[in-house]
Amino acid sequence: MMDIHQESGVDYFTQSDIANILSIFNGGLADQILAKNSNTDNDFKWVSNHEIVNDLNSSSESDALSAKQGKALGTYSFDETVIGYGPNGEKMYRKIITSTGISGNEVQVWHGITNLKQVFMKDASATYNGVTYFNNLTFKDIDDRFVKLYISNSNWIVYITLVYTKTVD
Repeated sequence: MMDIHQESGVDYFTQSDIANILSIFNGGLADQILAKNSNTDNDFKWVSNHEIVNDLNSSSESDALSAKQGKALGTYSFDETVIGYGPNGEKMYRKIITSTGISGNEVQVWHGITNLKQVFMKDASATYNGVTYFNNLTFKDIDDRFVKLYISNSNWIVYITLVYTKTVD
């Protein structure tokens, strides 16, 4: 067990503590990862043969997600993108919608999503004269054709991000 030592209000490790920390990282092969061996502190081991999953449908709690699927989860696009599956197994989609020259108090922005079922997350930002604002927009409604929102000024470029399910995939 390593202790953090203190002298004159400064925390430090002894040389022995540092050697113990470094010994944890010694060893291992190119295809191995350092994993917790038990619930005991500082009990690690090098392990290999973890399945690399290239499918967002996997229910594994121990396999690693492929870089391709990890990237898919983090992709923001103006195109409709499958980002995973909801609690009931339905595909979850994400799409960014943009519109320029938005003016007026209550505006409608066409989203172009077919078979929209339910919106789980919505976020919006607006750019005016090169400055991006996150608090000048308020969502009013999202229907089968439009995102309706209130905006405080005119001549905005609006970016709306939606996460949603569809009635038909």
